This record gives sequence, C-alpha cells and structure tokens, in this order.
Amino acid sequence: MLDMVRANWRAYQYVLKELLYDPDIWVAMAKQNGDSLKEGSVALRSNREVVLAAVMNRGLALRFANKMLRADRDVGYAAVTQDGMALRFCSEELAGDVMLVSRAVKQNGLALQYADDFCRLRSKELALQAVAQNGLALEFIHEDLQDDREVLSKAVAQNPYALQFASYEIQLRLFAGNRRCLKYTSEDVQRRVVEHDGMHLECAHEELRCDEDFVCVALRQNPLSLKFASEELRVKLAWFF
Repeated sequence: MLDMVRANWRAYQYVLKELLYDPDIWVAMAKQNGDSLKEGSVALRSNREVVLAAVMNRGLALRFANKMLRADRDVGYAAVTQDGMALRFCSEELAGDVMLVSRAVKQNGLALQYADDFCRLRSKELALQAVAQNGLALEFIHEDLQDDREVLSKAVAQNPYALQFASYEIQLRLFAGNRRCLKYTSEDVQRRVVEHDGMHLECAHEELRCDEDFVCVALRQNPLSLKFASEELRVKLAWFF
C-alpha cells in the first residue's frame, strides 16, 4: 500500500482506513503534494517528519503545521528555502532569525515584509539581499534605508518601479535629472509634477494617461497636454479643452 502512495499520492484514497493515520503514508504523500498536510489529523500535523516532507515540497504548507513546528528552525529553514513567503507562517522568533530571513529574501525578496522589525527596518545587508531578488521589496524597508544610495540603486536596477517607494524628495530629484523616469515614481509624485507642468503628462505612467481625473489635472495646467492622454480620453475631452 505504501508503494502505491509513493508512486502516486492520490492513491491514499484507496488506503485502508486504519492506515490513514500512518506517518509513513503521509510522508510519502507530502513529498509529492505538500498541501496534503491540511487534510492530516492534529497528530500528523504535529509530526516533524511529515511536516518536513510537506514544506520541502511546498513551503507554504507550513501554515498547516502545528505551532510548535512553526517555531522549529529546521522546519522553517526548509520551508523558506522552497518558498521565501513561508516566512509569514514562521514563529515570531524565527522571523527575527537573521540567517533564516536571509534565506527567505534570497528566494523571494518580498518575504522581507514578514520579518521582525529589526530585520525589516534596520538591517542593510538584508535590505540589499531582498531588493537584489525583487526591487519592489524596497517598500518594506525602513525609510532611512529606502534612500540609501546603494540600496536604492540595486532596487531600481532590478525593477525601475521600485523608485515609487523612495522618499518624495528623492523621486523628484531623480525626475529632475531624467524626466523619462517619471512613470516609475509614485502616483502622488506624478500628480504633483503634472500640476506644475501639464506637458509632463507625456512621461506619466500609461495607466495614469488613461485616468480621466489624472489627465484633467494636467489639462487644467496646460490644455495642450491632451495629446499625451489615451486615445479614448483625447476623443472624450476634446470638446472641453
């Protein structure tokens, strides 16, 4: 029976009832489908071998483990190695474990949001690791580090849209140096820029050039900016500006 489950985890439905609580059966299932852990009994979700097999297949299966195992460093490490976002389901103690958090953000930079305050807000090394994997992780870093030249440069190099999470002043300064980067800044910054000069609508994000309220802000400053709005809005607003 165990060989059947090892070959195909779905074969568990044919397992004799008395064997459904056999940890060996569940380890075989979990190695193929970590999410099968959610169907296990309390005892099985408290079984370290079963849980390890599950999180090594699917890190997010950690959410089905009992509280004690979610505080187990080896289990947590295995989970975030498979999927960094499993950090969300680790214990508070593990969320403050620098080595474990490092492993998590190297797998998925956005996992930084689930780290404890020190790791998330104060560790430049972790910040660099996170934004190197996903520039948008800049959102979850302390504002002092968001404007750090090295951190910001690495984040923007990975994903230009990370710029929207830099300080207002930094975004405006970078725009002043290169107006083409406007579309990567936050909506608030883009709005302020077109309020000052509607013609900068040309460099705004495509979605905002399709947004009637946003486009009207630019048009009130300079009606000639209408040519930079989406085709639909150019037709709709031509009679008013």
